[in-house]
Formats: sequence, C-alpha cells, structure tokens
Amino acid sequence: LLLLVRIVVLWFFKNASIVDAYHTYCVNYKTALEYLENLRKTDDRFAILEKVCTGDLRCKRLQLEDFLISPLQRITRLPILIREVLKFTKDEQEIEILQTILDTIQESLQSIDESIKWLHNFERLQELQRQLIWPTLTEMDSKAYIPEILRETVSRQFCESSIAHPNRQLMHEGLLYCIENQKPSEVYLFLFNDMLLKANPENWAGNACKFVVQHQPVPLDSCVFCDIGPKDSKDVKHAFALLHVTRFSQLIALYTLHAPTKECKETWIRKFQDCVSTIELIHRRSFSQCSISSRAVANRSPTPSDASYKDCLSQIGNSESPRSISQQNISNQPNQP
Repeated sequence: LLLLVRIVVLWFFKNASIVDAYHTYCVNYKTALEYLENLRKTDDRFAILEKVCTGDLRCKRLQLEDFLISPLQRITRLPILIREVLKFTKDEQEIEILQTILDTIQESLQSIDESIKWLHNFERLQELQRQLIWPTLTEMDSKAYIPEILRETVSRQFCESSIAHPNRQLMHEGLLYCIENQKPSEVYLFLFNDMLLKANPENWAGNACKFVVQHQPVPLDSCVFCDIGPKDSKDVKHAFALLHVTRFSQLIALYTLHAPTKECKETWIRKFQDCVSTIELIHRRSFSQCSISSRAVANRSPTPSDASYKDCLSQIGNSESPRSISQQNISNQPNQP
C-alpha cells in the first residue's frame, strides 16, 4: 500500500501540467469529433488511411472514436482510484497528501465541466443568432420618415449580432401558444439569464428553422411573470401572463401564454424563479459594494465623479425589490442593472 501511495504522489507531482492538458483536451473533445466527421466526408485519403489503421491488430477492432474518448474516461477515474487508496491508508501525512491531490483533481474536473457547459451554451447562442430574424424599422413602422442620410444605417437592426454574448446563458426555451385576438398562435420563447425573447417560428418542419422577432426583448428586471390558475381562466389551460413594465413603471406589453401540459408550465415557472433569484443576488451584491465604497469616500472633498456616484447610490437606494411570481398578485421588481 505504501508503494501504491508513493506511486500516486510521484505521478501527480511529476505530471501536474498534464491536468491542464486534460482540461484543454476535454473542452475541445466535441469539436474534435465534428472535425473528424467532416474530414471523413471531404478527404478520401484520410478515410483510406483510417481504414488501414483500424485494420491493424494493435487496434483490437477499436475505432478512432474509442481512442479519442479514452482521456476523458481516464481523468474521471482518478478521483475514484484515490478514494480507494485513502480507505486503506493509515499514515496521517500520507492521508493529508492524498486528500490534497484529490481536492486538486476534483477542482480541475469541476472547472472542466463548467468550461464544457459554457462552450456548449455559447455554441447554442451563436446558432440562435444565425436563426433569428430582426425586422427592420421600416417593416415595423411603415409610417416612420427616414432621412436619406440614415437610410443605409437603419436598413438593418443593430442587435443582430448581440445575442451571442460570453456572459449570456440560455436557461430555457420551448414552443408555447400566445393568445392574440382570442385565438392561440405558436410562439417560441427563449429565457436567458438577463432577458426574455418571444419569436414566431418559420419553416418549423424544415432543417433551416428561423425565428422572427416581432417584439423587443424583455429584460428580466422589467418582466412580471403572473401565474394564471384554472379558476381565473376557464377557456385556456396551463396559462400564465408576461407583463413588460419599464423602469418608469409603464406597462407597455402583455402576453398571455399557455403551455401544452401542466409539467411544461411548471418548468417555465421554476426556471423563471431561478433567474429572478439570481438577479436578486446580483442586486444585493451591487448594493453592498456601493455601500462599502460610499463609506470609503465619505471624508473626501466632492468631485464630479463623486457627485455622479452619489446619484447612482441614490438611485440604487430608491430601487424597488425584484418581482416575484404570484398567482394572486404581482409585486414590484427592480430597475435594470
């Protein structure tokens, strides 16, 4: 056992940099598979070479994909191996060293998992950015007079390339039905960590599905989510309403939606609550940081930057608490950060 412990410790400290290499490899694993598939379709010489190599007895009838996934399987088995060694280790110093190694590997695995999730989310945002269609100003408002000097500028929307932001997360998406003119129509809802986007699906059955954005995105700190119970809506089942309220407390839009099932509606409510809770936490942290900074500058002579900072503190102090979901009533929500 002592020999096994020494082998584990020696391997770890000799190959500490390999953990970073595993991180890079795992994050790019999906991209490597996509590149391999594309290479098989476009390069005949590679396909022939792969076939020859696969037929080698040393490959033991394994495909290239089987070898590519081996590093992922190996790194995830390391914590299991170290835990088994810890069970039979008696020496306190050895236990401490092994526990340190185990914690380091687990942190690395968690970092790998978070990086992979971020990458998959960002790839989905990039795909969605290509699928969204933003009507131009003239399409939305045919009566608007546009000076000649601005025609080229407003010929497209400025937000066309703003969806794929590194800090944005797509929390939930799905097909719902929006009640308009007493009739339900299909809409596709995207819930991000900072906003809600409603779009109309086009070419739904085809491979090149597009989503037409008819209304501006609703910031989550300007959105009220109202659960509509069965008693309040006899004609529509599994319904809820979205209210867009500006920072000036002006109601500018209301969308009555209904989900195909009760479970689908409950999922939307839960996801929205999670996003609101996160926004509440961000607001509390921002307010706390502003409070600490304000005490630090209290004894200094006021400067123009301090004056604007105090205005900011005043606005934060007067801000309302974030909105919560309620079936009976709708509470207030904070200003947009």
